[in-house]
Amino acid sequence: MKEIPTPQYLQEIVNLLYHILMKMPHPADLIPKPLPPETHWLDNQDLMQLLHVSDRTLQRWRAESKLPFSKINGKIWYLENDVNQMLKDGR
Repeated sequence: MKEIPTPQYLQEIVNLLYHILMKMPHPADLIPKPLPPETHWLDNQDLMQLLHVSDRTLQRWRAESKLPFSKINGKIWYLENDVNQMLKDGR
């Protein structure tokens, strides 16, 4: 014969689930924010030609966190706004 859970036991389960739920991020926070429509991406080749620098210079800037980048399917991309900000800051 199966035991019927007591109200206290059920309340403990509810409390445990509540605490787990409170530690989880809100589902809206998990949705990536869309980039502004005017966002323009540059690849390594574009940036080398634009700034007259070598691939190694771009690699060094990435390693030193001077220039934010995204790597998508093995290809490196830079936001034009980030490049402009780096140049403006004189990093």
